[in-house]
Amino acid sequence: MERGSANSLLRKTPSPLTGEGWGRGVNGYIPSMNTLKVFSEKTQAYYLYQARQNYLRQQRSIQNQMEALRTDAERERAEKEAALADKEAALADKEAAWADKEAAWAEIERLKALLRPE
Repeated sequence: MERGSANSLLRKTPSPLTGEGWGRGVNGYIPSMNTLKVFSEKTQAYYLYQARQNYLRQQRSIQNQMEALRTDAERERAEKEAALADKEAALADKEAAWADKEAAWAEIERLKALLRPE
């Protein structure tokens, strides 16, 4: 056979009628099962990666919301404690003022008793 002759070209070209070339090598008419399997595995890995990223993103969002709620609750509790401490301080001041007033009245009564003739 000569190089480049029609017969040699026909023999090298796979024929779909004879089943040659189906899924084999460069001359294959359809992708081989191995190529489909690799493509399928890569697609599955990609979707798994995307699902994992979406899950992590969602968990981060939930965590951020929970942290914001916790911070707000702590801030409100601190504000309430500060308000309660202010009220207690005001009450202590009133009680001290009342005690001073009672002490003053007691002093007045003592002085009145000293001034009364017996």
